[in-house]
Formats: sequence, C-alpha cells, structure tokens
Amino acid sequence: MSQHQPVTDIMGGREGRNHAWQDYYLILYLVIVPTVFTCIVIFGTFGNFLVIFVILCKKKLQTVTNLLLLNLALADISFLLVCGSFLTIHYALTVWPFGDILCRIVQYLLYVTCYVTVYTLIAVSAVRYVTVVYGPKAPVIRSKRNISCIILAIWIIFLLAKTPVLMVHSVSHNEQTNRTECIISGRFYARNLFATFFTFGYAIPLVVIATLYILLLCHLKHKKNITLHHSPGSQHRNQRATRIIILGMYH
Repeated sequence: MSQHQPVTDIMGGREGRNHAWQDYYLILYLVIVPTVFTCIVIFGTFGNFLVIFVILCKKKLQTVTNLLLLNLALADISFLLVCGSFLTIHYALTVWPFGDILCRIVQYLLYVTCYVTVYTLIAVSAVRYVTVVYGPKAPVIRSKRNISCIILAIWIIFLLAKTPVLMVHSVSHNEQTNRTECIISGRFYARNLFATFFTFGYAIPLVVIATLYILLLCHLKHKKNITLHHSPGSQHRNQRATRIIILGMYH
C-alpha cells in the first residue's frame, strides 16, 4: 500500500495542476480578455467620436492637420467597432460563430484600418515637416483639397492592396481543441502576411516618421543658430518649438 502511495500523490498533483491551468485559462481568456477588449471598444469609440464631434462643430478647428486627425479617428472607430467587437465575442465564446464570410471581412478590415492609421500618422508628420520647413510656401503645398486627396488615396490604396487577406483567411475546425476558428489558411501565407505587415505597417513607417522628425529638429537647430543674435526672444521661441516637435513624435 505504501509503495503505491507516491504514485498516487504524483498523479493527484498532476491532475491538480491541470485543473489549476484550466481555471487560469477560463479566467484569463473567457473573462479578463473580453472584459479588457470591451472597455477598449467602449472608451476608444467614445473618445474618437468626441474628437470627430469637436472638430466638426468648431469651424476654426477644421485645419489641415485636424482633417488628418479626423481621418485617424474614423479609422480607429472602424477598427474598434468592426474588429474589436467581433474579436471580443470570439474570445468570450472561444469559437468563431459568425461564418466564413464575416471571418474574411473582419480580418480584411482589421488590416485595412491598421494601415490607414499608420499612413495617416505619416501624413501628419509630413504636414508638420512641410509647415515648419517651407513656411510661406506651406499653405500652397498643404491645402485642404490636397490633404483630402491624400486621405482618399490612402483608403483606396489599402482597400485594394489588402484584398489578398480576403483570400487567405477562412473558418477552420481545429481537431486538437475541437473548436471552430477564423485563421490564415497555411503557414506560407501566414509568414508572408506577417512579414509584409511588419515591413510596410511598422518598420518603413517608423523609419519615415523618425527621419521626418529628425530633419525637423535639425532644421530648427540650424534656424536657431542663424536667428539667435537677431531677436532677444528667438532662443526661447525655438526651444518651445523644439519641445512641441519632440512631444509630437510621441503623439
């Protein structure tokens, strides 16, 4: 009897750990994650609608930069309402209950809105650079009409460029977990999709934005050296402008 006791204790310990892991999984993925996602969707949607409301209600706020921020808010709302809502339900149910068509559409819109957000941020950085560097010529370059065309072009480009996402996603039954999932069909497509997103949705935009702000800071430093002796308050104004640019980089 005593010889079998250690084996029984080991088996009991393993079962206890398995039950503890299952409880942890249930709490994390069925309660905590959907709750966090729900809060993000609610507060994010409210905040972006507030931005849109303020910009549209106050005509003096309808500047070129704020047009881009308006587009940014629209992209964020699209992401939160479409993708965030469906993903929250998906986590809560642990299965994909919406069918193959919605699986493809939701994943497609997820990528489109992400790219639109990122490249709108590039446009914001470019507008700031043009405004500071070119000065009097800036209003001609960054007119509302040109910015509206840029915004429209961003949406059209990525609505067309991300159509392959519709093809590579589908609903599949996972035999190991016995669940229906909305996934990428095949590791080859998954690797290519993630590599493309990392390159064009993260690395290149990061380099472009960082370069624009570095050039902007260099321009301000050069301008400060030229105008330092012409005006007593020039140094203070340039320092304030530099602080604003640095804060803009982390906006």
